[in-house]
Formats: sequence, C-alpha cells, structure tokens
Amino acid sequence: MRSPGTRAEKPGYALHVLADGLDPPRYAYVEVRFRDGRRRFARLHTPEGVRAILDEWRRRGERSGLYFWAPGVIVVREITRAGIAALVEDLMAEGELEVAFVPAEDC
Repeated sequence: MRSPGTRAEKPGYALHVLADGLDPPRYAYVEVRFRDGRRRFARLHTPEGVRAILDEWRRRGERSGLYFWAPGVIVVREITRAGIAALVEDLMAEGELEVAFVPAEDC
C-alpha cells in the first residue's frame, strides 16, 4: 500500500482506507460504509506498529509501555489492499464485522 488513502466499491458497501504512509504501513484506519447508511470503523495495526507504540509509551512513561488496547483495533500480519478486503469479507461472512468494527459515530 504505497498511497495512504484508498477507496473500493464492493457489492453492498464501500471500503475507505487511510494508511500511515510508511512502506510497509504499520497502521491504517478502515471505514466500511454500507448502502443502508451504516458506517463501521476499525484501526488496523501490525505487530511492529503495536511494538512501536509500546516503545514510545515506555519512553514517555505513558501506561508504562506495558499494554495497548482500544475498541475497534485489529492486529493484522501486514496491511495490504488485498489483506484488508479479505479481512472485511471474512468478518462479514462470520457475522463478526459489527463486533470487531465500532460504529463510526463513536470514533
């Protein structure tokens, strides 16, 4: 994912992604916009991205750098267009997208 922002139209929804611009990305914001107006949001992080956050927090003394959590956060092996599309499709097929992604209005 070299470009930081992408959009993809899928049957029944649109997928909007904004990555951090690094190559490879360490995190990305993902919004799923359904045709009925519902919007769900998640932040994807790679393990390396989480490690960088923890290291920075330890350096600053924030949360002692011991843990990282947030609603709507999903850790993925890597951030790619194909991987994000597969993640969303899999969560939808398993009926878990509404749980893993938070309402966009809450963000």
